Amino acid sequence: MALLSIITVNLNNYKGLKKTMESVFSQTFKEFEYIVIDGWSNDGSKDLIMEHEDKINYWVSESDTGIYEAMNKGIEVAKGKYCLFLNSGDYLYNKYVLHDLSLSILTADFVYGDTMTENNGQMKYKITSPESISTVFLMVNCIVHQSQLIKRDLFLKFGMYSNSYLINSDYEFTVKMFFNGSVTFKHIPVIISVYDLSGISSKLQNKRLLSEERKIIHKLHFPKWLFFVYYTYINIRSWVNKIPFLKRVIARFNKLIVRLVNSI
Repeated sequence: MALLSIITVNLNNYKGLKKTMESVFSQTFKEFEYIVIDGWSNDGSKDLIMEHEDKINYWVSESDTGIYEAMNKGIEVAKGKYCLFLNSGDYLYNKYVLHDLSLSILTADFVYGDTMTENNGQMKYKITSPESISTVFLMVNCIVHQSQLIKRDLFLKFGMYSNSYLINSDYEFTVKMFFNGSVTFKHIPVIISVYDLSGISSKLQNKRLLSEERKIIHKLHFPKWLFFVYYTYINIRSWVNKIPFLKRVIARFNKLIVRLVNSI
């Protein structure tokens, strides 16, 4: 059994897919399988996959209902101990990443590292994940899915990604695993991936949908008292932001909140 299944989903992103595949193929650590799920692209992506199919363990190009159905297809054929979802446009930070993770000695169910972000080919900033995850942290943040290694058995035991969300199913899965209580989490201080900020969840036009889906997940999975406090704060902040003086006050308060969250 392979130690890792790297799963890439793609739809008409030839340039991004090429970047992703190159980062996978360049790894010095080779004990992984590579799976590519293409959504019936018509921009040359399929030809690119066929060109490199000798380095791909499984691939398919067919229509699907969205990102999460495609990711679930990858899980269904995966054979690795862990799954890493590296969608087209995202890529591994350098050729030593998988080696530095020391996959052979990992035991936690849910392993996560750090992330660099990129926009239009330019590195922007580093996302450093917390050493341990708390309820408050998950309420206001998420672990970047491109830097998560998830035991495949979790999907077999608790189910695949939900098709109820367009953007947040990976976030919901993390939340469900956290509140399960028996699932173990471990942070590895390694930059695993470079996250392409041009992806669907980062686009400005999807900000409202992102928030609406998060609110549904918060209501379903988080303590009721925290849901009430958090959204009361959100509503007050929205009202305060309409008043310039109070907007400056709330900005300072936000910084204090961020410090508090990071210290918990």
